[in-house]
Amino acid sequence: MTWPDKSFFEGDWRNGSRIGMGHGRIQAPDNSVYEGSLNQDLKPHFKGTKTWFSGEQYTGDWDKGVRQGTGQMKYVNGDCYTGEWSDKVRQGEGKMLYKDGRVEEGQWINDRLYKGEIIDYADGGRYEGGTNEEKKRHG
Repeated sequence: MTWPDKSFFEGDWRNGSRIGMGHGRIQAPDNSVYEGSLNQDLKPHFKGTKTWFSGEQYTGDWDKGVRQGTGQMKYVNGDCYTGEWSDKVRQGEGKMLYKDGRVEEGQWINDRLYKGEIIDYADGGRYEGGTNEEKKRHG
């Protein structure tokens, strides 16, 4: 099925209704576009890419419309995070590459780098530890 905004769904149908998983391209009211696996409710599910109107883009695992699992987020400012996600936040092992050359790698909890991890700076400096809620070195 194809809609006027060029969104489409390819999958199984029965009696005029979608059944099970499928593949498609969906344009949301906020002008974000998702392309990949979709569940019966047309929510991102399993693998796919979502591009927001701002230019940010996430490619990876989804669960019922939520970033969940492993994926990569490219931010509009040039930063990029690759790693694990849980309920739309960085959670688990991951690596953040900043446009200015900084690297934060290790265990992430609730969208921030957690204690005992490594931060490499563009000038060659290195910090082993975590960050607090204000993203200041801690530990």
